[in-house]
Amino acid sequence: MVPPDNRTYSYDIALSQNYNEYTTSATNFLSDPGSARAIFSELSENTVKQIRTFAKGSDVNGSNNIVEIEVLGCVQYVASTIELYN
Repeated sequence: MVPPDNRTYSYDIALSQNYNEYTTSATNFLSDPGSARAIFSELSENTVKQIRTFAKGSDVNGSNNIVEIEVLGCVQYVASTIELYN
């Protein structure tokens, strides 16, 4: 069994609507030390086309460990043809 990684990682998030100009949306987000679970970060901006994540290192050194980033969004005015059933 691999021991948990107890480091805390820091990162910033920047958003763009046109792929050229970015606005910093969140700074100094910190990971949950010792957890392999995802960290949910809600951003209130809308009409975002691109998201950049800037890894800023850990509390031990300048290295980072990002395994996966998943971005979920919702557009209210798009009609869906998919029906979901429980």
